[in-house]
Amino acid sequence: MSSPAISIVVPTFNRARFIARALRSVVSQLGPRDEVIVVDDASTDATEDVVAGFPEVRYERIAHGGAGRARNAGIRLARNPLVGFLDSDDEYLPGALACKRALMSARPDLVFSFSNFSGQPLDGPLEEGCVVYWSEDRRDWSEILAPGIPLSQIVPGACGRDPLVHIGSMYAAEMAASYIAANTIIVNRALAGDALAYSEDLPIYEDWECFGRLAGRGPAAFLAFDSAIQYSHTGPRLTDAGTEMLVRARLTVLDRVWGQDAAFLAKHADSFARVCEAQRLLGAKAMLRAGRQAEARAYLRDVRGGPAWARLARHLPIPALVLSLWSAARRGRA
Repeated sequence: MSSPAISIVVPTFNRARFIARALRSVVSQLGPRDEVIVVDDASTDATEDVVAGFPEVRYERIAHGGAGRARNAGIRLARNPLVGFLDSDDEYLPGALACKRALMSARPDLVFSFSNFSGQPLDGPLEEGCVVYWSEDRRDWSEILAPGIPLSQIVPGACGRDPLVHIGSMYAAEMAASYIAANTIIVNRALAGDALAYSEDLPIYEDWECFGRLAGRGPAAFLAFDSAIQYSHTGPRLTDAGTEMLVRARLTVLDRVWGQDAAFLAKHADSFARVCEAQRLLGAKAMLRAGRQAEARAYLRDVRGGPAWARLARHLPIPALVLSLWSAARRGRA
């Protein structure tokens, strides 16, 4: 049986100076039935002209609506059973698609597979294994997901490398932290169903909502190798946002995905509450720093107990709170 074909969706907005690099990295890995779809979110630069230099690539221009809307448009246009994504300012590393295609073909029960990725700062050397920085989780993947087995034990001679593969449920783990990068995921459309859809009303974390829903549909696989590079550059990125925006979006996603799952909450209500409270504390700190005490108290309303500063902030005006915290710090108790 032939391996399943892949559709790669590349959302873009004013990335003419980067998108050729992204497209070269994926076009070089295409199989005979694969496709690349660039969804242009109404760019005003030369993006369309650059894409025209890649005859293998389908180009679709849409009205400006953000990253989630662009990715969803690409999903609707995709013709193949497997779907992946690549941001137009990043790139795939060699072998990225071969390993994942082989695994998804051998394990048709997987809803999706994903991997680690590298980061390229503006100044400095390439940083490998960047999922640890995203998730702030330094545990081994054997603990996060499941014990690993070499890919060669699943698919002998699948690709030019033999990474460990960890297979299990990412649903609970993904609630607590972000482990899945859009540039590394390959999704089985049939198993994903309507979970393969990005939020169109969130300014950030539109991908996290999608990945949380996907993780709830069945098993996933983490391949322990870097399959993409995420580049830093001047100008806005999809991942740039302030603390308040991040907290509000994250609380929204937590409620939409895990907070509406009665079966999950019956077993994991305490874990869900801890994750939500941690976000509310972050939001409260940001509001206190901005001198917006009423909004800080709104975040703290649903926090049970909390650290000393949070308990004080519910009752003291900001100047008194600052003095109290300063005094506590002087006494070594903060």
